Amino acid sequence: MSRLKEGDIPMSVPLNKADFWVQVHDIPVGYFTTENAERIGNFLGIFIKVDDNNFSENWESFMRIRVCIDLGKPLKRKLVLQKEEGVTFRVRFCYEKLPSFCFLCGIIGHAESHCPHKQRGYEVTGERPFGPWLRATKGAKQWKENKWLVPAGKGISSDNKATSANKEDDMRPSTGEGGLSPHERGYIEQKRRRVEDPAVH
Repeated sequence: MSRLKEGDIPMSVPLNKADFWVQVHDIPVGYFTTENAERIGNFLGIFIKVDDNNFSENWESFMRIRVCIDLGKPLKRKLVLQKEEGVTFRVRFCYEKLPSFCFLCGIIGHAESHCPHKQRGYEVTGERPFGPWLRATKGAKQWKENKWLVPAGKGISSDNKATSANKEDDMRPSTGEGGLSPHERGYIEQKRRRVEDPAVH
């Protein structure tokens, strides 16, 4: 649940919402900005803040944001976003410390065996629309030594739209050095020389 603030009355705090750290994967280099983090956070629920580590030199391969989520709604899985030049890209979400949730309806708080849809005779065939892949496998302190996220930069279109899980292609994080700026490639090359030549300090 959400943390109580000074002056809050415990009995008056709603129990239908909770705060989560959400990892946003498959964002292109150059689009790790606070503006984009806030837009994505408000799609997931209510944006609270972005992890300060996203702006350090210990960046991982995902953006980490704090979001208040409505427990009465299905978990969000993926989102299609549009770049400034009109090209679209898709991001996927992983939730840290995610409790029990239903693989059938995506609601937190019950398993599939107790899903109201199933108890009403809802026929279940094929792959479930939700699954364990929504749980984050990495925690907050597992970061790599690179610096990509900046406080301001390229934006994404506000014409965002969610897509159905059965219409999404498999998404794989991009790898390699393609699309990096000369400054970023020079930084990587300098790190390599230091590793390969112990005499370089």
